[in-house]
Amino acid sequence: MNLIQKRSIESFCTWLNHMNRGTPTDHMYTVDDFDSKKNEYATFKQLGHFTDSYYPLMMLEVSDGDEGGPNILYVWYLPEEYTPWHMVQEFDTMITHVMFEGRLIKPPMRPTYFPS
Repeated sequence: MNLIQKRSIESFCTWLNHMNRGTPTDHMYTVDDFDSKKNEYATFKQLGHFTDSYYPLMMLEVSDGDEGGPNILYVWYLPEEYTPWHMVQEFDTMITHVMFEGRLIKPPMRPTYFPS
């Protein structure tokens, strides 16, 4: 895992931990949850890396091995600092913004239901 990948996963873990706070699972995620060398069920793959724009884009597939399946992370980063700048998570059929201009976005409120 290179520096920008590690920083991206750290930011994603922070966001997940905010989202899970106060829920029955209340699991605190760490980078190790997504590292297959430390978690035998984890998967971590770089699906693509595009450097031909001002904010290079890296696409990662990450999973901690739970029944929910993998997440696809789209990470645009500052090339001179190797810092995540924008991040979007694709999970099942949902796309959620995780970070915008270097700041984590408040996770969606849970539970959310459609009006009856």
